Amino acid sequence: MSIVKLQGGRKDRYAHKFMNIGAGFLCCLMALSCGQGCAADLPPQVCSAKKCFSVDMMSTPEQREQGLMFYASLPEDQGMFFIFEESGRYPFWMKNMKFAIDILWIDENKRIVDIKDHVPACEAEPCTVYTPKSNARYVLELSAGAAQANGLKVGEELKIPNTM
Repeated sequence: MSIVKLQGGRKDRYAHKFMNIGAGFLCCLMALSCGQGCAADLPPQVCSAKKCFSVDMMSTPEQREQGLMFYASLPEDQGMFFIFEESGRYPFWMKNMKFAIDILWIDENKRIVDIKDHVPACEAEPCTVYTPKSNARYVLELSAGAAQANGLKVGEELKIPNTM
């Protein structure tokens, strides 16, 4: 913001009032737009009835392949959310992982269809592959024990960010 030096004449006082009105109008516009747009600056969340998790969205094949590989840890209130173009029985493994996680498969109706909890990191190949019992469109990875600690169960509907 720049500072304008005003001279003491009558014309200058009107200019000063106009600048104050203009600044107030600009602040009002920013506040109105912020009411709708500022939430977009927050990370997306996946929510159950009891808890919301901030998530990183993985929607491309490259992002889904990388997943949590090489992460040092995953905070209890965060997760990774995988989006697939269509429903299927998408297998997951724990290659290059350093910690255990919970894996939740979610169908197109946003209901949990399977949970594998406390899935250990893969210490030697071949790594165990975890496949859901039913088709899913989304997968949520959480820190180990988060599903049970937050009462997440098969059949529960989740609120998820806008997806494809």
